[in-house]
Amino acid sequence: FVAPPSSSARPRSQLARSRPRSSRGMLLLLAVSALHPPLAATVQRRCRRRAVYLAESPGAKKLTLIRHGQSEWNLANRFTGWVDVDLTTRGIQEAREAARALKADGTEYDLVLTSCLRRAVRTSCLLLSGAGRPAVPMVKDARLNEQHAGALTGRNKRSLAKEHGHEQVMRWRRGFAVPPPPISTKAPLQSAICRDERYRRRPCAGGASGGPSQDVVVPRGETFRDCLERVSEVWSDTVEPALRDGKNVLVVSHGNALRALIKLVDGVSDEDAYHLDMPTACPLVYEALPSAGPSGVRFGDAHGTWG
Repeated sequence: FVAPPSSSARPRSQLARSRPRSSRGMLLLLAVSALHPPLAATVQRRCRRRAVYLAESPGAKKLTLIRHGQSEWNLANRFTGWVDVDLTTRGIQEAREAARALKADGTEYDLVLTSCLRRAVRTSCLLLSGAGRPAVPMVKDARLNEQHAGALTGRNKRSLAKEHGHEQVMRWRRGFAVPPPPISTKAPLQSAICRDERYRRRPCAGGASGGPSQDVVVPRGETFRDCLERVSEVWSDTVEPALRDGKNVLVVSHGNALRALIKLVDGVSDEDAYHLDMPTACPLVYEALPSAGPSGVRFGDAHGTWG
């Protein structure tokens, strides 16, 4: 689902607050529930100017999803997975632009969830600092790491397409249960990840523990289904309870981890999940409304960003 919506698809409150599109601009992120239920946003291209458009429902709390800014391997068009690459100069600027949008909106976030990877952690810090909310608690959770790319890690996607065909590369990238070739535990990239202290339970003074509650098992490769399973745990034990308690939650993560969250929130089918995508550093905002259902949370329309 790729076509940008007509103006009639946008709530009137959004139209009144919209900004002019840039000369290169088109819709970045399609509003999830409003435009093509339950299929969520598909992104075609990035624009220079970004703004968040929020509905105004009394008592609603917000769940905001943001992918990290452009990373060094995004720029190099390489499968990244769990490799801990940094942001590019452009990625830093993207995060700062997103921070300005969050600050202009004025939502006071109570909790920030991010992965253990520096591109997401650094984006989170830039967002909080730029939005004037540096003291908001931040939880780093390896279950929000990017989908592990297996033996594809570090490989250029264009080169892989020449070897295996574009369709196969897209199946690796977007397929629901298509595993990448497993990476050897002796491969330098994988062994470096497995030795990383952030995935080890660390004792602290007084017998308390720091870092994860137990050692994180670093996978040798993951399907989107595998990524969805661990993200579902974060949803169940952290995100949903926080929303039920009336908190505004900001999740800063990676493309596939956020695809998994969108799938959960919007009930996107396994087949349609192939079409989900998130651009770098563009907020997607859901309204979490009180519900009489078992979860205590229901969602109104989602609102994305326009150039």
